[in-house]
Amino acid sequence: LKQSSSVSNMALHFSFPFEPYPIQTDFMRELYNGIEENKICIFESPTGTGKSLSIICGAMKWLRDHENEEIEEESACKKTQKEEVVLHTNARAKRTTKKESSSSSDIEDLRSLEDSMPAWLRNSHAKAVENKEKEQQEKTREVLIHQRARLKRLREEELKKGQPMKRARSMDGDTKRIAQSYQSKKQSDDQHLVSEYYSDNDEDAEAFKKDNQVLRELDEALKGKATKNSGFGDDWDEQQEEEANLKTRKIFYCSRTHSQLTQFVNEVKSTIYGRDCKLASLGSRKNLCVNEQVNKPDSATNQVNDKCLDMVQAKEGATPSCGYYTPHLAPLFKDHAHAIIRDIEDLVGLGKAFHSCPYYGSRASVVSAELVVLPYQMLLHKPTRESLGIDVKGNIVIIDEAHNLIDSINQMYSVELTAKTLAQAHAQLEQYRVKYRDRLHPSNKQYIDKILFITKQLLNYLHKPSDTEEIVIDMNEFLFETKIDNMNLFRIHKYFQRSEIIKKVNGFCEDYLLEVQTNNQFKTNDLGLDATVNFEILASDFAKHRPALGTVASFFQSLTNEAYDGVIKIRRSNPSKDKKQSLEGSNYVQFVLLNPEVHIQDVMRDCRAMLLAGGTMQPFDQLTYQLFRRDQQQLQRLKLFSCGHVIPPENLSTIIFSAGPTGQKFTFDYQSRGNTDLIVDLGNFVANVCTVIPDGVVIFFTSYAYQQQVQQVWEEKGIHRRIEQKKTIYHEQQNASAETVLNSYSLNIQQGRGCLLTCVMGGKMSEGINFKDKMARGVIVVGMPYPNVNDPLLKSKMQYLNKALPPRTEAPSTTSPATPTLKSSISSDEYYENLCMNTINQSIGRSIRHANDYACIILCDSRYCRPKVQQKLPKWISGSITSAPNFGSGYKKIVQFFKAKK
Repeated sequence: LKQSSSVSNMALHFSFPFEPYPIQTDFMRELYNGIEENKICIFESPTGTGKSLSIICGAMKWLRDHENEEIEEESACKKTQKEEVVLHTNARAKRTTKKESSSSSDIEDLRSLEDSMPAWLRNSHAKAVENKEKEQQEKTREVLIHQRARLKRLREEELKKGQPMKRARSMDGDTKRIAQSYQSKKQSDDQHLVSEYYSDNDEDAEAFKKDNQVLRELDEALKGKATKNSGFGDDWDEQQEEEANLKTRKIFYCSRTHSQLTQFVNEVKSTIYGRDCKLASLGSRKNLCVNEQVNKPDSATNQVNDKCLDMVQAKEGATPSCGYYTPHLAPLFKDHAHAIIRDIEDLVGLGKAFHSCPYYGSRASVVSAELVVLPYQMLLHKPTRESLGIDVKGNIVIIDEAHNLIDSINQMYSVELTAKTLAQAHAQLEQYRVKYRDRLHPSNKQYIDKILFITKQLLNYLHKPSDTEEIVIDMNEFLFETKIDNMNLFRIHKYFQRSEIIKKVNGFCEDYLLEVQTNNQFKTNDLGLDATVNFEILASDFAKHRPALGTVASFFQSLTNEAYDGVIKIRRSNPSKDKKQSLEGSNYVQFVLLNPEVHIQDVMRDCRAMLLAGGTMQPFDQLTYQLFRRDQQQLQRLKLFSCGHVIPPENLSTIIFSAGPTGQKFTFDYQSRGNTDLIVDLGNFVANVCTVIPDGVVIFFTSYAYQQQVQQVWEEKGIHRRIEQKKTIYHEQQNASAETVLNSYSLNIQQGRGCLLTCVMGGKMSEGINFKDKMARGVIVVGMPYPNVNDPLLKSKMQYLNKALPPRTEAPSTTSPATPTLKSSISSDEYYENLCMNTINQSIGRSIRHANDYACIILCDSRYCRPKVQQKLPKWISGSITSAPNFGSGYKKIVQFFKAKK
């Protein structure tokens, strides 16, 4: 985007850093209105149109405009809370004299008393309340002003010195001693003993729910209760306590990958909001932990999680504490995290400078943040969201790259459990039970026995030979076949949650490893399996930290879903294979989620507004039908927006080729694509167009297998040599990093050499890679990537979509003439078609990254001539599509297009 010397009124209105294009202005305006109207927005803006900047400026503009409203709402909320306390106190006082009176009659009595007062007294009281509210609002404004002034001073000092201010490192003596206290100590057996468990009754569940000590310490620190001896002065402590009591309205922005989040944070820095926006970047312990004793290079994510929790919750004489866990420094870390815009890497550097934990420091900064940047998992996975204390109620939720949303939710809540993991979990838990059998509370013994019974049943089920290696069955059938249909999985799931049995068993296994290695045997009960298999599997994997038992618990939880929300995929070995292979091989059971709606509806219901944004969101009904099948009320909040591209029409040409140079019909369906003559003619086609398309050409195939087949035929027929006379050929590899190939491809193009890169639709390079300018002057799409219609999981999904549900009552409004209205339902055939088209559209979107970019998109398959298919192609290319009646006419169009660009 070019910076303009004279910025328009609309740019000033939204504080856009450049002269905005009309589609960017439309995007920001519609987003602003959508937030104002409490809408669930689905916005489509092609990649390269400045979507991220439009999101930032549109959403932050609304947030800034409504700051005063937020202060008034907070004041009103406090007033309501005070009135409720007064009414409750009066009602409680009256109940002491008249226990049978109801709370409603108490409230009416109080209101009658107020009505009987003289008018002058009521007016005087109302005036006093009004003055009190104004005073409270003014105090809140002063707190915000002081906070911004303090953050501004910090920002200026950091920018001046290039490092956190000196007092950030002025830790008190206690903190220094903690930091130096990391040493090995003998662990007591008692620390692994699970606490007494009582919460079988739902009514008593909350009474016995364990507090999260870590979050409580952080909360106390932020409210000033742990900062009294901070050494920074009473005034500073008082300010922190006042700010911690403020309720800050937030924007939660999430995307799929770490690199996408970093890119978004850098975009925020480029706007005027980067000067004073309080931003919090959230990440996993694996990405943020600075304790080298915890976050080792070879440690798995869950190992880091468990070790961290062991250390920060350590008791005296048990696990050594973490020197970086310093709750009293949380307010200071929060201030510096907000002073300037920081991404994950910046927070790690800040944590090292403070000798304070960036993971818990970033969590503490969420309380006062205006913009929270986090990955999908932390927002959309409810247990993770709750553990982080993320509250979306009344806030704005933005989900970028939302074309991945359905798949991401399905993957997030799908759980695979292998026979090997089951056997490992069974052995670990059984040894734990043996070790503590005389000390376990009866309720704990009862639940451990139930878990052992279920794992044994599942192991026996997976060990049975099967004529069909892979099957998909519904959940009820699975429970019946494994003979666990009489087990209360809801209570067992609650036990896993509240007893900390997983953490206790994992810690026990670490200590027990030495004994296992020394004795070289297990004292387990018979699993009902071959003893040799039992030994060989379990002896090698017994003490792996993650958690076999954690995976088992996740699978048990998945079985508590509604029966129609998912299915069970089962893989069992062929009868001819031996028992050892059945466990060491790939036998597994997997819960596969079919209904993503159930796991996002609480976020949609609680948030003020939601934006689902992406470069390729159409067909909209593919997304909306799966998110709003049952919740018709949320459907009425829907707002759709779609815009074109920023490039002029002459910068894009889209040509459909139905035949090759020899007249061979281009139909790359399953029956025809293996034809050698077809592959040869495709090679001749590519060789010809590579002579007229300059710089880089990217070609997408339907699968890795077909890519390799084409490559082999081209090499045998000498087509490779012909192409290489004009272009150096690179290939995306299925089991290798895309980065190496991409770097070589890019370097050669920058040095002025032409290149051809073969990729796969749905592969590593079909999404998230920017082939801008010379990187992709031509994009060739070969065939249409329809999924295997005989895939049992695909069949289950299509059957699920075909189930009768109440029809939609009303189609939502649209904000663009190009945006289609939604259908009341989609058939399984439409779903199947949409899966293919979404993959194609993602591949096409790799080219054209800015207003001055240009490219030729070539669709090689006669099926692209069908109107139904063309309607589902990206709207921004629809005006440039032409169908070539033969190779010669299409080739001429390509020549003319690039000739005009010279």
